[in-house]
Amino acid sequence: MVGGGGSGTAGADVRAAAVPVFAGGGDSGAAAAVGGKRLLSGAGETISVGFGAWLSVVLPAGLIALVLGIQPSIARRADGTPLFFPFGIDITLPAVMLPHLIIGAGEAVVTVLVWRLARARRWVT
Repeated sequence: MVGGGGSGTAGADVRAAAVPVFAGGGDSGAAAAVGGKRLLSGAGETISVGFGAWLSVVLPAGLIALVLGIQPSIARRADGTPLFFPFGIDITLPAVMLPHLIIGAGEAVVTVLVWRLARARRWVT
């Protein structure tokens, strides 16, 4: 989709786009996870860990959707056609976000289960 070499490198393309633009060189998903967990820390450990995991998927996806969606506005040929990416925010936001809302829910479930196992075995304090 972004000229990086197919589905096998899609994750690298997304990370490469999200990292320098939005997180100042850090990982926006990890920052979202920590921030989300801290934001809801008063709601209980299960809720805060699950929310942080969900947000770690959804926030970077939203940022990428925005980056892709503004491409037609910032890079055009002389005839007005988009230079790099032809779809605006009205297409990219729902196309990227809807699947990632579901993926984020799955990530939250898996993360909470692993977190509970790690706590039960005292791998984390």
